[in-house]
Amino acid sequence: MKWKWAFFILFIFNIIVAVSIYFALFTPRNPVVMNEDQAPSNLGENVKAIITLENKDVEALLQEALIANETDTIRQIRVEESIFLDGELSILGMPVSYSIGAEPFLVEGGELQLKVNEIQLGNLSLPIKQTMNIMLNQFSNELPIELDTENQLITVFLTKIPLENVEEIKLLQIDKEVQEYTFEVTISKENLLQ
Repeated sequence: MKWKWAFFILFIFNIIVAVSIYFALFTPRNPVVMNEDQAPSNLGENVKAIITLENKDVEALLQEALIANETDTIRQIRVEESIFLDGELSILGMPVSYSIGAEPFLVEGGELQLKVNEIQLGNLSLPIKQTMNIMLNQFSNELPIELDTENQLITVFLTKIPLENVEEIKLLQIDKEVQEYTFEVTISKENLLQ
């Protein structure tokens, strides 16, 4: 008779373990509860999303900014461990190609800043500061780019890039190890439904 009670207790124990494992695996652990103060105030107008892009996607985003401004000053952007800008400038009336290699950094306000490490202007061997001064006069004011020749920095104003269907884009994080960029994208509700 003792073995029947032991068997019954063991059977009930197994059922309890099986049910608890089922609920642990198939129910959400942390349900999201939104208070009134956490809810977006203008939900009817814009939607914000956090996205993570790889190098090729960031490259396409930056190329889009250049295509929208229709400039030949910057022809190509490559995003690898560093960001490379290639283009052509006019020096003494002659076209001269250039290439810039820079390390990306996040700046306040969600902008992308590039610290210039290397720069090649045709076959000229000039210091980075002098070469950037030459470039400063030739970059179009319509480009969402600012050159700081003193500190050898290029700031890309992502918030000023005109993109179709996107109201605003801000850089939140750069993960250099896995080469990913995290952005906050603001999209109007009308564009989201299209």
